[in-house]
Amino acid sequence: MRKARLGILGCGWLGTALALELLRRGIPVKGSRTQAERVTDLNHLGIEGRILSLSETGIEGDLSFFEGLQTLVIAIPPGLRKNPKANFIAKIDSLIAHLHKTAIEKIIFTSSTSVYGSATGIVDELSTPQPITPGGRQLLEVERRLLSSFPKETIIIRLGGLIGSDRHPIYQLQQRSQIDQASNPINLIHQTDAVAALISTIKHPKKKDCYNLVTPFHPTKVGYYTLLAEQWGMTLPNCVLSEVAPKKISSQSYTTDYLFSFVVDKLLIE
Repeated sequence: MRKARLGILGCGWLGTALALELLRRGIPVKGSRTQAERVTDLNHLGIEGRILSLSETGIEGDLSFFEGLQTLVIAIPPGLRKNPKANFIAKIDSLIAHLHKTAIEKIIFTSSTSVYGSATGIVDELSTPQPITPGGRQLLEVERRLLSSFPKETIIIRLGGLIGSDRHPIYQLQQRSQIDQASNPINLIHQTDAVAALISTIKHPKKKDCYNLVTPFHPTKVGYYTLLAEQWGMTLPNCVLSEVAPKKISSQSYTTDYLFSFVVDKLLIE
């Protein structure tokens, strides 16, 4: 059996889907989770699971996860919704300190387009990030620290809002009493396309150090959710038009450099 030379730090919703697609393509992969029973689930799926947890003072768990890795995908969200006081920057600093001791050649960090915050108009990788949320601010600083620590190895992928068949936007719509900034365009990406793009990034040489990854389908929120509500026989929540200038995030740089085509073009609109 070939040893895994690719590791996914954080096999959650996106990381596990990525690992399974890599396995389907015959690429062995290691994956980490923070709980033993959930690592057992990874092993049952054929993923070489390890218990690992980042803290503000170090890394806890099975450090053999990093042994023999050539490529590391960091797919750990800041987790500030559950714990607003979490210091994601300090956790990544702990990881960076350990990565200096390894022979990893490529690092892919899944960030978020939330780093752009209040930026407006057509937003690409040359646009100035203006994060307005704690998560966005911490992600931007983590990007900076990874790039300064491993400038030749790191690629940042800024993902739009993630959706999928089991993370359908209709479920979010059901929980909302209103849709804010309803006149602004959506900036989403389906799990299928996020996984496909991450695999392209893994397989091809680094071209730039940062890319946006958002489906080029940008109806207004009110237009998009109206179609979803009609599709599902729901009543649309109250829509509050935006007082903030709209933001449309471009993935043109990625699609050009990687000759990438999005598969889920209308983001679950039938």
